[in-house]
Amino acid sequence: MAKWNIGARTPLSPREKLINRYRNARSTLLGVMLFSAINVVMAAFGSDTYFLFSATIPYFIAMLGAILCGRMSDEFYAYLELGEMDFLPGWLMIGFAVIALVLVAAYFVLWLLSKHRVGWLIAALVFFALDTVLMFVLFGFVGMILDIVFHIWVLVSLILGVVAYKQLQNMPPEEVYVQPQV
Repeated sequence: MAKWNIGARTPLSPREKLINRYRNARSTLLGVMLFSAINVVMAAFGSDTYFLFSATIPYFIAMLGAILCGRMSDEFYAYLELGEMDFLPGWLMIGFAVIALVLVAAYFVLWLLSKHRVGWLIAALVFFALDTVLMFVLFGFVGMILDIVFHIWVLVSLILGVVAYKQLQNMPPEEVYVQPQV
């Protein structure tokens, strides 16, 4: 009777490892886009809940709009000690949300276009690096440890994806073994 080794896998070739690394970088980019979109929508509706696995700047823009347009709870304003505040008209929140969602859509477009062209993944890397720099400019380092760790992880993932693609391009064509017919 044959034994089934369900967990056994054949080892990946160097080419397959590089292909997986590129796919993982693209998956990371897609995750950033999805969670950023969720954060923007939640902020636009006055929620101060925040998913870490996202870009900072789109969320910041949506949250700024929510704060300035009076979408947040009374407790939120009391916590920030803003006192009596004159709010912007509520319809301006749409503008803030649209700007934030356009930035999120850029990540989606870069993800789509990066399927076959590494230049788009490089553009996503630059875009997210800019998001990281702006995160430090706006918030500094204090209290942002998890955001910093997450941003570094995404940057490393995207860098590894770009490097893997370049290494794939430099690999010789894979030899195909054809078993002779007897």
